[in-house]
Amino acid sequence: MFPIIEKTLLYSRLDPHFPFRTGRKLTVLTSPSGFGKTPIMQQWATEASSNDADTLWHSVINEKGALDTLLYKVSERIENDHNTNIGSTVNLQQIIDASHHLPRRLLVFIDNVENLTSKSDVQCLMELIDKSSRALSFVIASNQPNRLPLSTLRVQNQLNHLTAHDLALDVRAVDEILGPELPAKAAIVAHALTDGWPAA
Repeated sequence: MFPIIEKTLLYSRLDPHFPFRTGRKLTVLTSPSGFGKTPIMQQWATEASSNDADTLWHSVINEKGALDTLLYKVSERIENDHNTNIGSTVNLQQIIDASHHLPRRLLVFIDNVENLTSKSDVQCLMELIDKSSRALSFVIASNQPNRLPLSTLRVQNQLNHLTAHDLALDVRAVDEILGPELPAKAAIVAHALTDGWPAA
């Protein structure tokens, strides 16, 4: 699916939302499964890396200790890449403190955030995002937007929120995915029936 979608107008249309261009601390992609959140994040991560930016990718697995695994991965990356000593025990406040000493920006991509099943885990992640320095930016994806407390970052103008409406393709892009074998009317019908995402 990813190589086909890459040929559409979707990425060029979303380019202004690329985290390095907005300068905001958090970019959130929320939509039902199958709307292309992961490929978009992969594209952004690849572009950031190709421009010599520091990136970290993590996909949350629905298992006990999912938050600790995420925090450990973030702390390890900060410590290894930026010569910042956090310590062997994962501690949220230590990660927040260390983020204020980062010499360059680190962009953290977190997929499948809905797998943080407890409210306290979600609140802990949002605290990390809210209180860390602006050198530590996040792109997260979830199919359960109502579980994400985003109001504080929205008020601070540090939130870039893309929904299913933003991720939807137009009729021209749908026609490109379906290919020349099908009549143009098929793209119109597919667009209407799938809310702009025939791959869903």
